[in-house]
Amino acid sequence: MLRLFTFIFSLSFFLTSGSFAKGWPDFPFPDKAKISIVAENMIVNGVSMQAWELKSKESLEETLGFYRQEWQSNDPNNPGYVEDALANWKIISHKEGDYFFTAKLEGNKAGCRGYLGLTLLPDDDARLPKLGADFPRLNGTTVVQDIRSTDGGKKSQTLVMFNKASVQENKEFLTEYYAQDGWVTQSPANVPALLMQRGGEELNVTFSRSQGNTYMTAVKVGH
Repeated sequence: MLRLFTFIFSLSFFLTSGSFAKGWPDFPFPDKAKISIVAENMIVNGVSMQAWELKSKESLEETLGFYRQEWQSNDPNNPGYVEDALANWKIISHKEGDYFFTAKLEGNKAGCRGYLGLTLLPDDDARLPKLGADFPRLNGTTVVQDIRSTDGGKKSQTLVMFNKASVQENKEFLTEYYAQDGWVTQSPANVPALLMQRGGEELNVTFSRSQGNTYMTAVKVGH
């Protein structure tokens, strides 16, 4: 999950060969790279996307060169791609019709690693859904991220949110809410975390307190 958040946050910032969903264009993969699926069908804050992890023995510059060549245009005033940097990462992106391609890459001793994302851009007049609208929470809670995915037939939702209430108040609220719907608590009462289960469904919430706010990451996995 950490690798997913690392990629999502960087891709969200830059948004202000294979394909695993019908209708999506192919994302170009370097021949010598090892590609792993991060998410086949994911919705991040209402925006549909796919994501992969890349590992290659080729250097960072060689991998960047592959994408520069793949995405170059015939217009001398427009290279067809945009490059930027974020800490140790190099990001190269390309827009093609309604789709936005992003490669976030970092060099290492073995060669290069990175994350690849393909996003379906929403229409200019599209109304994105309210984040976390179907997840119970105390009044005054701000939802920062709402990530939904379906992998291997299993649906999951990950929420990042915060509010002014205490850790205990948030934990008691969620415990009581889900207990009324048949969920059973599996975690100890004296830890800043909550684990609940119902059949094949699972809810895992972690809490932390900082600068007068309680920060929560909730992961709900079900059928």
